[in-house]
Amino acid sequence: MRFLPLHLLLCGLAGCGESIVDDDGGDSDTDTDTDSDTDTDDTCSDDDDCGEFEICEEDACIDGDRSNSFDEAEPLFLESDLRGSIHTAGDADYWSMEVSEPGWYRASVVRDGDTELDTVVSVHRSNGELYAYGDDYGPFVIGSYDTRFSFYLPEAGTWYLKVEDFSSFFPDDDEPSAGQPSWSYTMNVDGGPS
Repeated sequence: MRFLPLHLLLCGLAGCGESIVDDDGGDSDTDTDTDSDTDTDDTCSDDDDCGEFEICEEDACIDGDRSNSFDEAEPLFLESDLRGSIHTAGDADYWSMEVSEPGWYRASVVRDGDTELDTVVSVHRSNGELYAYGDDYGPFVIGSYDTRFSFYLPEAGTWYLKVEDFSSFFPDDDEPSAGQPSWSYTMNVDGGPS
């Protein structure tokens, strides 16, 4: 580790307006210390070391998430804001919820920012079978929802909600599915036994 003389340190903080030559003859405004222990790359050892909507793969943070199948579904807690993102074409986020008895529930999704994300929320039984889905929102809904719909769950157990872009849920040969790292959303599910 190198130490700068006090006058160089003070000039660096206060800004002297001219380059100063340090003890080794180099220009202190442009010298870089290659032995610095402050590394700015995005290395990681697990997902907690990465930012929102990033995962740790091969010691590097990359765009993505882990909730890409029923087996990887993230737990869903009622009346909690859940954050997700449709990173790539065909991406979908899976959420699981434990239901103690039959009841009515409502899923509300708001997309973040001004993106082309058009969410569809589908409800699946514990075996993955499609039970219901909602695209857009019903009449008389006030708010900035991209998808909002109510559904009745007829039995206790594990249920899954899947969030994806319209282009993935309703595939069209003429228009490929879509997704981008900036396509993020917030989902909230409320309701309960009736």
